[in-house]
Amino acid sequence: MNVKCLGQCCSGCSGSGDKNKTKEKRNINKKTVHPGRVLKEQYLKPFKITVNQLAKRIKVPVNEVEDLINQKIKLDCEMAFRLGRVFNKIPMFWLGLQMDYDILIAKKEKTYWEDIEPFV
Repeated sequence: MNVKCLGQCCSGCSGSGDKNKTKEKRNINKKTVHPGRVLKEQYLKPFKITVNQLAKRIKVPVNEVEDLINQKIKLDCEMAFRLGRVFNKIPMFWLGLQMDYDILIAKKEKTYWEDIEPFV
């Protein structure tokens, strides 16, 4: 079944129906990683920030930061605001990473939605 995109999909084509943009976004999704990994690899390691230092600065328990960087928990709105503040990023940056990761995992599993028939 061929359905024109209405801009509500995860492919990022903004409803343009442009297959090249959709394909380009799908390639980006192959590189999608958990926000905890981004936190560890792009922020903590390069700036030599310890888990304890970060936890203290953003006022959360150390185990919460550890669980996030070890990909045991999802990043929530509260943590997105805290990380956004401490690393001078908008919360949507962090939430977008989590959303992209969740969508990638859902696409890989696709057991619960692949048999659903669309209305339109």
